[in-house]
Amino acid sequence: MKEIEMKYITRDLLTLLISLFILTSCEAPNEIGLDIDPANQVNSGKIDTSTVRTVTVLDDSLVSIGLSLNPIGVFQDPLIGTTEANLSTGLTLSASAVTFGSASLLDSAVLVLKYGNEFYGDYTSTYTIDVRQLNEKFNSGSSYFNTKKWDVNSQIIGSKTINPAVLGDSMRITTIVKRAVDTQKLVASQIRIPISSSFINKNFFTAASDNFLDQARFNNLIKGLHISVKKNQPQMGGLILLDLSDASVNGLDLYFRNDNSGTIDTNFMHFDIVNTAAASSIYHDYSPPVKTQLNNPLQQFSTVYLQPMGGLRTKVSFPHIQKLKNLGKIVINKAELEMYIEGGSDNIFNTAPRITLYRTDIADQRQPVPDNNFGQTGTSDQRVLSELEFGGFYDTVKKRYTFVITSYIQDLVTGKLPQYDTYIAPIYTKSNPSQALQASSTAATAGRSLIIGGNSLNPNIRMRLNIIYTRVD
Repeated sequence: MKEIEMKYITRDLLTLLISLFILTSCEAPNEIGLDIDPANQVNSGKIDTSTVRTVTVLDDSLVSIGLSLNPIGVFQDPLIGTTEANLSTGLTLSASAVTFGSASLLDSAVLVLKYGNEFYGDYTSTYTIDVRQLNEKFNSGSSYFNTKKWDVNSQIIGSKTINPAVLGDSMRITTIVKRAVDTQKLVASQIRIPISSSFINKNFFTAASDNFLDQARFNNLIKGLHISVKKNQPQMGGLILLDLSDASVNGLDLYFRNDNSGTIDTNFMHFDIVNTAAASSIYHDYSPPVKTQLNNPLQQFSTVYLQPMGGLRTKVSFPHIQKLKNLGKIVINKAELEMYIEGGSDNIFNTAPRITLYRTDIADQRQPVPDNNFGQTGTSDQRVLSELEFGGFYDTVKKRYTFVITSYIQDLVTGKLPQYDTYIAPIYTKSNPSQALQASSTAATAGRSLIIGGNSLNPNIRMRLNIIYTRVD
């Protein structure tokens, strides 16, 4: 019995040592797949020569109403192309049967938009934000997509030039106190755009009172607003993220006076803007290298692209993964997908702080991989990893991303899961640790990444799948 126990102890030690020290090196070209000589098989080993195919493809358009953050701006990325983002929104009555009182006199009108704590682009320049009316009615019950072209009135009713360097700083605003001294309060960073007094007087103070009896009638009067950044901005421009989740902050603020029999009252009225009644329109115009990949989806390229906002994702495939069966019956101890960013691609603009990895099923629907399946699409996988273990965070020192996809690769090898498509894409960083990383495209961040693809001639930096395995037969 001791002899048998010693045999297994020796084998376990050998397995551990072999797993820790790389037994098979990456000396062959990337396209060799998994060519393994059965005569040289050992009980454990590491493989980093598995072929990884990569190509950039368009991401799907996204429903842009109800977003956690809404982008506006024009951003010209010299490596990817131009992105333009505009915002269309409705105004909501703060109460039914709104009235402005008698002899109303406007002091000022301001459109307030809360800053979402992210700007992506050239901080050194200023940007002008314009407000126009919509010619078509904004319907908060519709599922607007980011590709929608809105019918917008050409007349500018409000404009504000801002410096992104001071966005994020708290600010003081005046609060109207009826029949008392006005006060000031400190608030989170806002963009406050003055609105034309002629527009307010015509559409609010002199408009028929029945326009303000309910939301439906008000929407017939004010169909909606369109907010955009002037296109003739600095060469690179930028994208501003807005947080429209708080209706008490975002909206149209009217400051006015009433003459009540010789007594002057100062009044304030707020018309809500909220993310469930706001939709971003996002358009992309890509550079020639990106267009080349999009027009040749069956080829491989040395650089692939990741871009949020309904932009770009990278399709990843492991065409020779089934050759692992040549090793016999094996257990995948660890499978790690490792990818480095293109050198210099983060010199001007920051790379995406986090990306996600997901698969598709037979119906081409997005699904979490087993290592990240918290049960959103059914029963959670017992092998699910924590956020930190699964990965996708950008390593600023090594300039790379990694994903641990051990269970996913094991299921592909055994045939438990068929291999359809696997994708990587940018993700909003504030995810929930108890939920699978989102598979849908996000507009809540602007950071993009250029990744060294699977066919790079340099084996040390190309995208690769590192597999540590143990034979069990």
